[in-house]
Amino acid sequence: MRSARWSGGGPEENNACLLSKLSGVPPERRGAAFRCALALCHAGGDALVVSGACRGRIALAPRGTGGFGYDPLFEIAELGYRTFAEASPEEKARLSHRTRAFAKLVPILSLLARQQGEAGSPRTPHRLSPSLQPARVFVPHEHSRKS
Repeated sequence: MRSARWSGGGPEENNACLLSKLSGVPPERRGAAFRCALALCHAGGDALVVSGACRGRIALAPRGTGGFGYDPLFEIAELGYRTFAEASPEEKARLSHRTRAFAKLVPILSLLARQQGEAGSPRTPHRLSPSLQPARVFVPHEHSRKS
């Protein structure tokens, strides 16, 4: 799924539509992932893109009262196959795709901030240490499509 408006309705309609489409599919074939991509752009440099993912599976029925969107259907092995809606806010924050993406971006931002302080201007991305080089990927601009 690539949209919060997939079913044409709100979160409850999206969840019902997803469960309908997966009717009869066993749990071991319901793999899913939440993904987050973050881009860092600055003058004179290419966009650096990092991503994070939280892998899990789609539950047979909604469970839990926390979270939003697909959280009541998204089971995570790291939580003993509880859904994100059943997880505490701390558990969800620790395992989230956003947390994992930002964990990759923070060292790059720290390095660029140190370099700017030392040299007076940020260095271009090709001077980053190889261990901090994020993958350069093409990210389609789905948000610019008219619905």
